Amino acid sequence: MPAYVYRARDRRGRQLSGVVAAGSPAEVAAQLRRTGHYVSEVRQASLHERAPAARTRLPLPWMRARAEELILMYAQLADMVNAGLPILVSLETIERQASSPRLRHVLRSVASSVSEGRPLSEALSEFPDCFSNLYVRSVAAGESSGHLGEALKKLAAHADKSFELKKKIQGAMIYPAILLSVGLVVVLGVVTYVLPNFVEVFSKSGVPLPLPTRLMYGLGMWIKEYWYLIPVGLAAAVAAARMVLATPAGALTWDSLRLRLPVVGPLLHRTAVARVCRTLAMMVASGVPLLNALAAAASVAGNRVIASILHDARGRVSEGVRLSASLSGTRHFPPDVVQMLAIGEETGNLDGMLDTAAGFYEKAVDRSVKKLMTVMEPIILVILGAIVGMIMASVLLPMLDMAKAMRSVAQ
Repeated sequence: MPAYVYRARDRRGRQLSGVVAAGSPAEVAAQLRRTGHYVSEVRQASLHERAPAARTRLPLPWMRARAEELILMYAQLADMVNAGLPILVSLETIERQASSPRLRHVLRSVASSVSEGRPLSEALSEFPDCFSNLYVRSVAAGESSGHLGEALKKLAAHADKSFELKKKIQGAMIYPAILLSVGLVVVLGVVTYVLPNFVEVFSKSGVPLPLPTRLMYGLGMWIKEYWYLIPVGLAAAVAAARMVLATPAGALTWDSLRLRLPVVGPLLHRTAVARVCRTLAMMVASGVPLLNALAAAASVAGNRVIASILHDARGRVSEGVRLSASLSGTRHFPPDVVQMLAIGEETGNLDGMLDTAAGFYEKAVDRSVKKLMTVMEPIILVILGAIVGMIMASVLLPMLDMAKAMRSVAQ
């Protein structure tokens, strides 16, 4: 199919240009007009214009597209395809608007592959850091069923909801983390700089130091002299933890322990269930086979215990067992979700019931986040209060002893 260079303006008057494969210049112009563009030029592309990506400087290897940019790109691609704009034109238009060098390079490469006649899903699969296995499989299902626009729309909505869920959990941890960090910095300053000055005064006055003062003073002096051991120890601990978590047994044990934590465990569990249900609902509605949908849901569960349950269920489904029966009786898959799956399978509305279950557990996550915020703040305040109380005791007790000594001398 020949390639054509086009120049046009959008509804805001911005100049657009690109290279697109089409049957004729009239076809290119008609496609652009249908999406509200004003065509100024359409001509056949020369050989060097057909591969603009080859002349583009590649981004540095550590550059990554931010999650917000990817979500916006997903939504734009879905809207353009549903509006009737060709895939190639849509990719080129989004590429010109992208602010991330990495995302621009990815879109150029995908557009180049599509212009060569490759399916969009195949072109997207070359960039797993931007397009997950879930996204690629759903696009492939949309291409095979002829409902690519609908699949892209559902993917954009799914990405947006997943991002919002992640931000809620991160937001719940920001305030406690800031409060704890500031408190620890203040405590370190008092222990390493303020308390030693008091101890020097007490020592000169001949007042014996009580046990709390000796402990806090010793800790402060150790930190001042061997402070470099703290980052070294933390780095060693992190490296050891990563080595353990890199093993399947270590990672599975850690994820199992996380689910058993008070307050935090139920939040992580509900988050994983909501993510799994939302992913399955979107993929089943897009026409992805259930076995592929289960594999994709396991990869995004965020917890290896939940993922192992889904992998086991996938094996039983492949043997002809219903999904609800495959998940029934598992410890970490709630009975209410299993019951909704059974109803969905009976009525032929599995994606609808999965969507309902996802909405229910997303609301449960909201409640768990609020509960976590309510519990974490007083816990951190109690911890900091205990540390500050210890410091105050280490300062006040010698002062009281010194006051008693001075009173006895005066008498």
